[in-house]
Amino acid sequence: MVHGKLCEVAETFRLYLISSLLSPNFSAEDQARTTLVDFTVTQAILEDQLLGRVVGKEQESLEKQYRLGAEELSLRAKELHDHDQLLMQRLSACEGSLLDNNDLLDFLTDAEMKIAEVRDRLAAARQMGKSVQDRRENFRAAATRGALLYFTAAKMAHVSHFYQISMDQFLVVFENSVDCAEKGFVNSRLDGILDQMTFAVCQHVARALYEKDKLAFKLLVLLQILRTAGRITQDEADVFPVGGAVLGTTPLDQRPESLSWLTHEAWLGVLALTQRVPLFRSPQDDMTATPAEWRS
Repeated sequence: MVHGKLCEVAETFRLYLISSLLSPNFSAEDQARTTLVDFTVTQAILEDQLLGRVVGKEQESLEKQYRLGAEELSLRAKELHDHDQLLMQRLSACEGSLLDNNDLLDFLTDAEMKIAEVRDRLAAARQMGKSVQDRRENFRAAATRGALLYFTAAKMAHVSHFYQISMDQFLVVFENSVDCAEKGFVNSRLDGILDQMTFAVCQHVARALYEKDKLAFKLLVLLQILRTAGRITQDEADVFPVGGAVLGTTPLDQRPESLSWLTHEAWLGVLALTQRVPLFRSPQDDMTATPAEWRS
């Protein structure tokens, strides 16, 4: 219906609408009549996609087996759903006593056998998929590092809108780094991929950065690598790039008189280090006790 008038529409007609909003808000009525597709790339989704690319290059047969297994799993799940739907339709259409309907009883017996068979195949497909996925996980570290590097580079757009990174460009650098990494067994090969990938991506991104921002980007990459490895916490990773801003609401200026020479922003940085990073528990007290030494 368009402007209150009924219109003939071909069954193959499709209308695609694209929104630039990050989180568009549609009414329940609109959502019921449309299919919403979220193309937002998250780090976890990108990591899974990169894992497929790495495994496809390193063990192509394994990746093909994984895709065939996923298709098999999807097919068996749909087949089971179709059997359940058909069974419900036949039962709901039954009139009179169920025990007197021989055709329906035969159908139920046959359906039970088919459903049991499909469930067995589904269980086998899941078991096979788990086995293949376990072998794919050997390359998870490379995918994790790749996703980390991309999103760290993407954050540089907050520094300047000129610092935009293309996903297509990143994938080219990512795949080239896998190809150029030192050959070897899985563990040594993986270490080579991580080193080559980190170097190649950082070099590629740094070419587009002003000199004054290159060190900040390298620091962000280092902090995220350490955080992913579990060597520092997220709080510690947040402190170094933004300093006192990590405290959220800016506290009142409570600098001691002896530290009046210290800027308010620098003092907030000291507070952030003291509160968020266990290694730096003492600077605040040390600076208050010996201000002259710190000033010199």
